[in-house]
Amino acid sequence: AATLMMGPMFRLIDMAPAWQHRGIAGAADMSIALDVEDAHLPDNAGRWTLSFEGGAASMARGGDARVTLRLGIATLSRIYIGAVAPTAAAAAGLLECDRPEMLPALDAALALQEPWLFDRF
Repeated sequence: AATLMMGPMFRLIDMAPAWQHRGIAGAADMSIALDVEDAHLPDNAGRWTLSFEGGAASMARGGDARVTLRLGIATLSRIYIGAVAPTAAAAAGLLECDRPEMLPALDAALALQEPWLFDRF
């Protein structure tokens, strides 16, 4: 039941290197500002900019973008592994977005072929 309710057990620990290893599904170049809450790892909390460029992702501290998401690390971790799409997370109240019309483009960029398993332990 926990898997069905909350998705697989997974948590981002060191966000910048993790996103460098994350594939992007043919996305147009874009940047998204993330305001992340993480009560257990303060280094993850705060403002980040997630950028997609040339089919690769990168994450950097601070910055601004056309779209801002406010979310907890649990939701960001589930988005990272494809357990939930950003649009579905917003509909479920798991994230706030200042430009919800941009969420489908983010869904497309972060789409993963199924089945998928993150194998870097």
